[in-house]
Amino acid sequence: AHHKLRSLLTMLGMVFGVGAVIAMLAISEGARAEAISAIRQMGIDKILIKSVKPPEVLNKDEKDKRERILSHGLTFADCDHLRAICAGLDGQVAAREVRKKVRAGTQQLDARIIATDPGYREVGRLVVARGRFLADLDTDRRQAVAVLGSDLARRLFPLDDPLGKDVRIADQWMRVIGVLAPKRTTGMGGLSADELNRTIYLPESTARTCFGLRHVQMEAGGHQISRVEVTQLVQRYRDDVDVITAGALVRSVIARSHPQRDIEVVVPLELLEQQRKTQRIFTTVMFSIASISLLVGGIGIMNIMLANVLERTREIGIRRAVGARRRDILLQFLSETVAMSAVGGLVGLGLGLVGALLVAGLADWPILITPWSIMLSVGISILVGVVFGLSPAIQAARLQPVEALRHA
Repeated sequence: AHHKLRSLLTMLGMVFGVGAVIAMLAISEGARAEAISAIRQMGIDKILIKSVKPPEVLNKDEKDKRERILSHGLTFADCDHLRAICAGLDGQVAAREVRKKVRAGTQQLDARIIATDPGYREVGRLVVARGRFLADLDTDRRQAVAVLGSDLARRLFPLDDPLGKDVRIADQWMRVIGVLAPKRTTGMGGLSADELNRTIYLPESTARTCFGLRHVQMEAGGHQISRVEVTQLVQRYRDDVDVITAGALVRSVIARSHPQRDIEVVVPLELLEQQRKTQRIFTTVMFSIASISLLVGGIGIMNIMLANVLERTREIGIRRAVGARRRDILLQFLSETVAMSAVGGLVGLGLGLVGALLVAGLADWPILITPWSIMLSVGISILVGVVFGLSPAIQAARLQPVEALRHA
C-alpha cells in the first residue's frame, strides 16, 4: 500500500500473463470443440466413400480440352460388392449429386440435387419440419416427388406453403412432399449448413430416369461430359465394429478396383483422432507462449520482493528482536508475494475473459471458456507467487537480528 504504483507495475506481468492464458485457451478450446462437433456430425460410426475426378484429368493441359466423356467414381457394382464383403454393416446408403436449375412460379435458382434412398434421412440426420421424407414406394414407382431444404423452400415459395406445390427441375416437374428443418451444423462430406439448407432430395430411381447419369460441364474451348453412377456412399457400422479397421479394408478393396484413384475414403473417427492430436500440440504451443508472460511476471515479482527485503531490513530486525521467529518472517514476505500475484491473476482473469469475448464478437471466432482453464490460470498465478517469492522470503528469514538492526 505504501508503493501503489510499484505494486501495480509488478502485478502487470501476472495480469497480462493470466489474461493471455485465458484468452488463448478459450480460443483454442472453441476451435477444438467446433472441429470435433463438425466431425461428429459426419458420424464416428460411419465411413464415407466419395467419387472424385482422377488426378490425370485434373492435371490435364488446358489447351487440350475438348469434348470427351469421363466415366469415373463409384458404380452400383462397387456398392453391391462393398455391402457383401464388409462385415458388421448396420446400413449403407448411396447418393448422387447434381446441379440443376429449379423454378417455382417466377422464382428460379441454381440448386444442389441429391438423388438417394429413404435411408439417407437417418444417415444425414435430417429432420422433416413439414410433410414427409422419401419413402420406399417413391423409389419403387419412380415417383416425381421432392423434399426441399428449408432455405430453398423459403426462397422458391416466399408467400405460399410449398407442400403439394410443383417445382420444375431442369425440364421435369416434381411434387413437393416435404420441407426439412434448418440445419445449424456441418453435414456429411464437409458441406456447410447453408449448402444443406439449399438442397433438394429426390428418389434415386426418379433422378436416373429423368436426368440420366451424364453431367455436362462447360469449359473454355469445349465441354466435358462426365458419367458418375454414385457420388457418395455412406456406410454405418454396429457399435462392436472397429471402424478404423473397416476403413482400411474398404481402402484396400477400392485400391484394387480403382487404381486410377478416383475414389476417396473418409473415416470420421480417424479425422477425430487426428484433430485431437493436432489440437493438443496447438494448445501446448499457445500455452507455452502465454507462459512466457507469466515467467516475466514472476521474475518482476521476485525482483521487487528482493528490493523490499533490502528496504525493510531494519523492520525485520525489530520484529526478530521482539520475538518473531524465522518462520514468521518467511510467512510474512511469502504471503505478500502470493497476495500480489493472486490479485494480478484475478485481474488478468477478467481481462482474459473480456479479450476472448471481444475476439469472438469482432472476428467471429468460436470460443469456449472452461472451468478448468480458469482454475488453471489462477492456480498458476498463485504458484508463480510461491515459487518466485520463496527466495526473497528465505533471504529475509535468514537475516540476523543484530545485523538487521544495524542497517541504516
